[in-house]
Amino acid sequence: MSTTRLPHSCRVRPAGVFFVLLMLLPIAVRAAEVGDVCLIGFPPAQQPAAENPYVVNSARENSQLLLNPLIRQWLKENSWHTGYSLWQQSRQCSTAFSPGYACTVKNAPIPSEGQCSSEPDGYQFLVMHRYLLQTFKSLWPVLDKQFATWKKFPAIADYPEEIQQQVYAWSDAILVAADAVAKISKANSAEVLQRWPTEGAFGQWLQCGAAKGIGVDALYGALLSNAITVPGDQPQLLDLYLFWQTHKWIDSAWEKYRRAIGKMPDEPPLQAALIQQCRIHQFWAQQTAPADAIYPSQQTLYQNGYLNPAYTGKLARIQAEVEEIHTDDNGRHYVRVNPHLIGVNAVWVASDTPIHIEQIKIGGRYSFIGQVKAGKHFPLPEAVRSPALLLLQSIQTIK
Repeated sequence: MSTTRLPHSCRVRPAGVFFVLLMLLPIAVRAAEVGDVCLIGFPPAQQPAAENPYVVNSARENSQLLLNPLIRQWLKENSWHTGYSLWQQSRQCSTAFSPGYACTVKNAPIPSEGQCSSEPDGYQFLVMHRYLLQTFKSLWPVLDKQFATWKKFPAIADYPEEIQQQVYAWSDAILVAADAVAKISKANSAEVLQRWPTEGAFGQWLQCGAAKGIGVDALYGALLSNAITVPGDQPQLLDLYLFWQTHKWIDSAWEKYRRAIGKMPDEPPLQAALIQQCRIHQFWAQQTAPADAIYPSQQTLYQNGYLNPAYTGKLARIQAEVEEIHTDDNGRHYVRVNPHLIGVNAVWVASDTPIHIEQIKIGGRYSFIGQVKAGKHFPLPEAVRSPALLLLQSIQTIK
């Protein structure tokens, strides 16, 4: 069972009506200080004058839907970008090529098992994002209807008109996975549990696909990257309207699963887990991280025929053909892909999270989506020669 360590500063005595609920938490995450946002919530936030939850930001290559400026300002003032980015970094401390800043923080709540590696990680993934969504809803209730997610897995026409030209068609693997979610409501609990024995298993499947490691049927990466991860000026992830739409769909799928197996949304174990994830997010939000640990650079994607190392920290989507798969002595996989662009050489793709390499075929064409990282920062094998790598967050077959 995966556990998360919290620093001694979080250990204070529970009080009042919260005592029974908090006793369900590990001792290290019990706290009930006056003003504790994990128990009483954040102070009321300023409400937008208009009900439209987003504004259109036209960049050089694409248009992005950004949250209302008042909401973005609140996220910045409360360090939610920092908190979320460092939380994600902490989930890769055991697998990362070059561990991020979060892995160096003293007494940090580092999970004992990394991203896409266990059912506990899958459960924490679901709970953390539900905490963020519930806080968002409580702060801006006027926008609740406008943020209602897709009732079914979205087609191109279900996206806002301003970005429909940037939305790509789903691959067959993604559509099959989406259909499995749609069928949960009509299945009995035994059928649901046979496929996903626990909520953590369901969370891992949504996040990473059917196999251990990143797979081509991972719904989360597909949703999060569609109409978002293209080269160009990229705002912070939490500032994007589609980030919240994606997580609302993921959360609604989880709730569909919970109802199918007879669980209720107000059960004490879940409430305790939400408080725990709040405390973890608050811990990271209170850190003062170097700017380059959070904010991406502003550079072009390719330079001298290769991925540009100065593009480090930015997301990119590369549609390419697999030319070679190299496995080093430690069992880590590197995939050489050819985007077939004039003046662009083959690109090496790897991942902090293990890749389900059996799904990747030589000669096959895929969408590789992830962050660019400078190759000189990693102990690369001699066979992998590249000034920069693409570290995967999602792999998708091309329809």
